[in-house]
Amino acid sequence: MFPILPLSLLACVTPSGDSGLNTTCGAGDCGGLSVTSAPDAPFDECAPACVTVTGGEPATEARLTDAGDVPLTSATFDADGAATLCPPAGTLTPGEEDWTVSSADGALIVSVDVRPFGWSMGRDRAADPLTELSRVPELSHPAQPLLAPRDGSWFAYQVTSPSSLDETWLAFAGTDSPDGGSSDGGSGRGTYQIGIARVEDGAVVRVSSGPIVPSAGAWDAESQNSPALTFDGTTYTLYYQGLSEPDAAPVIGRAFSTDGWTWEADPNNPIHAPEGGKASHPTVIDQGDGLVEMWTIGDEGAAELSLSSDGGASFEQYCGGPTVLAGKAPEIRWDGDRYSAVWGTQEGEISSVGWAESADGIRWVEADEPILLAGSSGWDDGTVSPGSFLMDDSGISLLYVGVAAEPGREPRNGIGVAVGGW
Repeated sequence: MFPILPLSLLACVTPSGDSGLNTTCGAGDCGGLSVTSAPDAPFDECAPACVTVTGGEPATEARLTDAGDVPLTSATFDADGAATLCPPAGTLTPGEEDWTVSSADGALIVSVDVRPFGWSMGRDRAADPLTELSRVPELSHPAQPLLAPRDGSWFAYQVTSPSSLDETWLAFAGTDSPDGGSSDGGSGRGTYQIGIARVEDGAVVRVSSGPIVPSAGAWDAESQNSPALTFDGTTYTLYYQGLSEPDAAPVIGRAFSTDGWTWEADPNNPIHAPEGGKASHPTVIDQGDGLVEMWTIGDEGAAELSLSSDGGASFEQYCGGPTVLAGKAPEIRWDGDRYSAVWGTQEGEISSVGWAESADGIRWVEADEPILLAGSSGWDDGTVSPGSFLMDDSGISLLYVGVAAEPGREPRNGIGVAVGGW
């Protein structure tokens, strides 16, 4: 790594175009190199971050390395002695650091300020990742589920994927068939549909008489699953996973309501369909002013962050691939300082719910032990998987899905609420 020389050595300090950055010579010798353009400071880690340098020997190599002397990219000087070095998307680490542009004749050091994904959309998050958890909840199991399958209903066999904004609304998916398909034959992976329930004093007092989201076309004709509720003060928005046919890749759509019971699907659905991949199990945070954050499960089975700057009409996926959260679908909340997440884990036949925190929603610190294991009360002694959660300074309230270990036991599964303090 080339040392940074004092800025008093003016002969070795060159302007970097309109970027507002300065470049300092490395090892005391610029070698005739000069930076003509560099990224604006600060800049988004997923934005183009090209450095153009001149003064090199034609047909020789220019190299770009980070502060740890890790290669970022290289290029060949053209006939005019110019080279443009562009690190591949997803390879940058947020923070302030010095990049080194080097050739056979000399080197320049470029100071950069890389911000976490979303900076260009007004999403300002801490560049330094968390190194430890601020708190971990201690949860207890309820004796009975809040909602279980009901004979003769559209969710007679299973309820799953609970989502709530507060303690009064509960969105969920359900099916009336053991194979997840329709009761007159089934289709293997479908047909789940989405309903909503009203909760008062910890008990369900009303459930929609049927699925609430009308299909907006072929994209969700097979099934609708994994609802995620948001509310902007006027309109409820329900993000959900749709499946066009049993073997299709799931994608994301949304629907709107002003009263929570009557819903209208977005005519532009699906709103998030990664090219050549899948997006399932959305968890969504509406930050206001058009900024919407959405994590989905992608092809690698881990959470992937996408952002919208137009209120959820379209999304841009994080350039760096999945986050470290891998397992069943995560549910994520933002408290104004950091993100907290629950997600399902599986080790052998043991399922559990994990806990993690993050400064930017991408890089996570995970708890060593799960916060919820299968219970001993019967209805959830087989497996547990998380739904959404509410939290405040006193603790959290976690919706989760429990499945009985013994075949034929009633209820065979249900949605419960685990509560606890920090």
